[in-house]
Amino acid sequence: MAHESSMERRPRGSKLVTPYPHHIPGYGGYCPQFKYHYASPFGSITHKLLSNPSEATAHSDQPLLRETCPPDDAPDVGTAAQWEDSRVIQMRERAGDEKLLDPVIPGYQGFVPKRENHHFGRTNAQVCQSSIADFQRDQQRHRSRLHSLVSHTMTQPALPGHHRRHTAPPYVSRDAPPPTMSPMKMREADPLKHFKAGYAGFVPKWRNNEFANTFQTGTTNAVSDFNRQQLTQELWRGASVDIATVTPRTPLAKGQGTTIYPARTGMVPHYTGHVPGEKFKFGEPYGTSTANRLPPIVT
Repeated sequence: MAHESSMERRPRGSKLVTPYPHHIPGYGGYCPQFKYHYASPFGSITHKLLSNPSEATAHSDQPLLRETCPPDDAPDVGTAAQWEDSRVIQMRERAGDEKLLDPVIPGYQGFVPKRENHHFGRTNAQVCQSSIADFQRDQQRHRSRLHSLVSHTMTQPALPGHHRRHTAPPYVSRDAPPPTMSPMKMREADPLKHFKAGYAGFVPKWRNNEFANTFQTGTTNAVSDFNRQQLTQELWRGASVDIATVTPRTPLAKGQGTTIYPARTGMVPHYTGHVPGEKFKFGEPYGTSTANRLPPIVT
C-alpha cells in the first residue's frame, strides 16, 4: 500500500523522476550489461535493463544451464549404462578396495583416473562413476591379457640348454652407489664419515668441535669423539669397582669455594644474575660498576 501511494504522488509524465523499476544510486549488486551502457544516469540505465531485458541485454536463445528437472515425457537416457557402471564398481568393493567406490562424495578433490574423458554435460557424480568404471574395465583387460601371456609362455617348450625360471634374479648394477649408512656407524678411517653441509639435525659433541673448522671436519671430529666416549662407557660398564681404592674427596675450607663476584674485576657484560647494589649505580661501564660488589667480612 505504501508503494502504491508513493506511485500515486509521483507526477505523471515528469522527466525529473526515474520511473520504476530501477536501482537506487549506490547499489552494489550485479546488473547484467550495465558496464556496456554509458552517458545516462544510473537510474535510467537500470530502468532500461530491468523493464525490457530482452532488448537491452544481449543473450542467446539457447539456455546455457541444463534443466534441473527434465520433463516427464523425456526418454530415460543412460540408465542402463549407469547401472552397468555401478555393477563394475561393485566388483572393486568385493575385491577389498576401499577407494574409488560408488557413489563419490560431492566435493571430493582427490584424483579420479580417466576423469578428463568424461566431464562433458554431466554432473560430478555421473562423471566420477563413469570414469572409475572405465578405469576398472581397463584393469580387468590388463589382468586378462597378462594371464593369457603367462599361460602361453608356460606352455611353450624350453630352449635347449636353458632351465625355465619362474622368477628372474634381481638386477644389481655395477655402478650402483653403496648403500647409505649413518656416519655414526662408519669406521674411523672412512672418508665419508661426516655429515653433508646443510644438515640441520643433531650432531653429538658438535659444540666442542665447531670452532675454526669446516662443517665436514667438525662433524667428523665430533662423531669420532662421541664414538670413543661410547666405547669407553661400554668398557667400564661391566668392570668391578673397589670402594677401598677410591680416594675420598677432600672437603674445601671456608673461603675456598667457587667465586661468584670477583674482587678485582667486574662481571661479564650481559650477566643476568643478581649483583648486590648494582641497580643504584649509573654513569659507569658494567664491568666497573660490578667490581668488588661484596661487602667486607668483619671478623
